[in-house]
Amino acid sequence: MKIIIILGIVAALLAAFYLVPLSTEKGPRTYASETYGISFSYPAKYLVVETDPVSGERIQHFIMLIEDTPENRALLAGEAPGREGPPVITIGIYQNNLDNYTAESFIKDTSFSNFKLSDGTQTPQTVGGLEGLAYHATGLYENDNIVVARPDLVYMLTVNYLTPTDTIISDFESVLATVQFTE
Repeated sequence: MKIIIILGIVAALLAAFYLVPLSTEKGPRTYASETYGISFSYPAKYLVVETDPVSGERIQHFIMLIEDTPENRALLAGEAPGREGPPVITIGIYQNNLDNYTAESFIKDTSFSNFKLSDGTQTPQTVGGLEGLAYHATGLYENDNIVVARPDLVYMLTVNYLTPTDTIISDFESVLATVQFTE
């Protein structure tokens, strides 16, 4: 019986270690990029990870907000065993001066949108003063997406989550409320 209690305490401590954010900052942080014409505030419990998966042909840039936990840091460092990534908030930025996509044509005509995994419903939504379209899709995770198209860039803002009550959804909404686009 003592061993079970000790194992339970150890398991609880390990769980707490892996689920407690490393950041001690309380207030929101700000992300800004003159290159991509976007800024927003985000909760301090997130890390910002940026990637450019395509080199050469066209601009494709991702800004990901991932919860700052020891487990996620280990995953990002390649030190965690292989597994699916955690739910994240992602802002995908795509070059648009060659294709001249509207929000709707980007959603329907590119594979980036995963619109095939949606129910086909799009609703107007304003982000940072610009009109866009929102839709829900499902796959490994549930995800809510908003696409805003400008002449030079398309922005796809996405939140991945497991259940509709996950706090990452309200964090995404708070990010959306602060998005500003610049020239």
